[in-house]
Amino acid sequence: MKLHSTLRFHPGFLLVSPVMDVMCTLMLFFLLGSDLVVPSGVAIELPRSQFPLKDFGDGHTLVVPAGDSPQLLLNRRPVLFSDLGDRLDELAIQDRDEKGKVGAIIIRADRLVAHGRMIDIQNLLIERGFSVALATTPGKY
Repeated sequence: MKLHSTLRFHPGFLLVSPVMDVMCTLMLFFLLGSDLVVPSGVAIELPRSQFPLKDFGDGHTLVVPAGDSPQLLLNRRPVLFSDLGDRLDELAIQDRDEKGKVGAIIIRADRLVAHGRMIDIQNLLIERGFSVALATTPGKY
């Protein structure tokens, strides 16, 4: 005697489960992955300030890491401090050609960078006509 099942097979739930697994994994990847990536490639701790920076949407960025490292990042490209003047000259010429004026540079400096080093960098920028802004983290210091 052969037994037959009276239950029908409904594969709907079995097809939805793998799709939900993939969707949850992708959601976790994008939500947590964005916090783990350092935008400049160098981990820096910005100083705190209660006063927000005005919008420099088309500005260039200069990352100054803490310590005595001579390497900086200008627009996410490594540059030595000794070569910074030449790179800034090229950037100023490029800005004048494209926009008719020299643009702004946002300095993302670690809070432990020496004051004298920051002044040297700002002097290089101001000599070439750049507007200078210092990036900070919102909050009380």
